[in-house]
Amino acid sequence: MGALDRFFKLREHGTSVRIEVIAGITTFMTMAYIIFVQPFVLSAAGMDAGAVMVATCLSAAFATILMGLWAKYPIALAPGMGENFFFAFTVVLVMGISWQKALAAVFVAGVIFLILTFLKVRHALVEAIPDSVKHSIGAGIGIFIAFIGLTKMGIVVRNDAPDAFLMLGPLKEMPVYLGIIGLILTFAMMVRKVKGSILIGIIFTYGLFLVFNLVSFTSPDGGPLVSAPPSLAPVLFQFDFSSFFTLEFLMIVIIFLFMDLFDTTGTLIAVAGQAGFLKDGKLERATPAFASDAIGTVAGACLGTSTVTSYIESAAGVESGGRTGLTSVVTGILFLLAMFFAPIVKTIGGGVQICVGMNETICNINPILGPALVAVGAMMAGALKRVNWSDYTVSIPAFLILVGIPLTYSITDGLGFGFVALAILKLVKHDPDKPRPWLVYFLGLLFILRFAFLPLT
Repeated sequence: MGALDRFFKLREHGTSVRIEVIAGITTFMTMAYIIFVQPFVLSAAGMDAGAVMVATCLSAAFATILMGLWAKYPIALAPGMGENFFFAFTVVLVMGISWQKALAAVFVAGVIFLILTFLKVRHALVEAIPDSVKHSIGAGIGIFIAFIGLTKMGIVVRNDAPDAFLMLGPLKEMPVYLGIIGLILTFAMMVRKVKGSILIGIIFTYGLFLVFNLVSFTSPDGGPLVSAPPSLAPVLFQFDFSSFFTLEFLMIVIIFLFMDLFDTTGTLIAVAGQAGFLKDGKLERATPAFASDAIGTVAGACLGTSTVTSYIESAAGVESGGRTGLTSVVTGILFLLAMFFAPIVKTIGGGVQICVGMNETICNINPILGPALVAVGAMMAGALKRVNWSDYTVSIPAFLILVGIPLTYSITDGLGFGFVALAILKLVKHDPDKPRPWLVYFLGLLFILRFAFLPLT
């Protein structure tokens, strides 16, 4: 205990080993839903769910423990919500890029992020994009995630009729009905500020499905519910750099990079402010904190998962008293232990078979995990309150991103609408007393080239 006290300076921060352990468990509980959601999302891109689950736990554990031991902050990391949907539903399913090429793009973005961190040019890149636009990106992705969650629950279904692309799903079907109950409970716990409400919601909904015999409390292959982790081989080092020198690959890398920059910056500032780590508005040990994030992304891509980033759920651990890196170390160890519960993850992530829609276009839904996606989307949409709607120079691009992402079913295209508009409006309304935002112009040009020369389907 004395060694821990000296290394993490527990007494100096007014905490103890007991408090840090409780805080680490609390942080893990609030973000453990990613263990279930990540395989569910990336399997849609054709990746092996069991291998992705192990990659998720390993990358989260590695990056979180690195943050705890190096930066010594009570901040946990894991594959990010938003980045994973961009990876699976935009890059792979919409753009038609293989998941191996997408992993290569994540790897390159992580390396660039790491270089920018040590060169200390990160602030210039982040500050080039107006805050309102950055906040709209998170909110737009949140609405996109919530929309996918509603479709996975069977509440909203697609439809081939020319006059009704979307329609209300079969709400009276038992799986959909139970998913709605799970969603209501999750929202109720969020309102009551119950720690780990999303994870508890998943477990409760799974319990309802067990009671009504819609799923089985057994491993899908008949084996034990606790076992050795699945093999990483299907996703380990599965890079494809064959498109490295193409505009399309460059666009994907840039978007991954900026999403990680915005997520990490916002999370670190928010959690550090809550814990009292900001000194004159600046974050001490910022370089190791950002480097932990970047190294986590590089390691995660090698292991076989999407961008690793800092989690705002770390605020729950800080609220419980966590003030040092020991909190992160505890959270990381719990992610390592979670790898041995892969059969349970596979059972929950498998969904149920029920055909919905006019042409029965969806024959597998997941009302167990769907509520978690809707809840995460609701939290992410909260960023809208920080958009300056009175300044049309930034509010119009923010609005286009907000509606463009879910309506085009593409994070890339939604961002393109916003960045092109931002570049044009900044060009129209230039303040002669300020330098021109050349990076904004560059991004706008890239997206114009993407719309002009690359296929949009």
